[in-house]
Amino acid sequence: LRGKKSSHKIAQETRKTRHKKDRSALEKWLRR
Repeated sequence: LRGKKSSHKIAQETRKTRHKKDRSALEKWLRR
């Protein structure tokens, strides 16, 4: 149960960081 919870948290964090990365890449592309 605990492992499941932590994996869910990790997935949320990954999604957040991935979104941030995509955003920065998009801004870079727009600036170009």
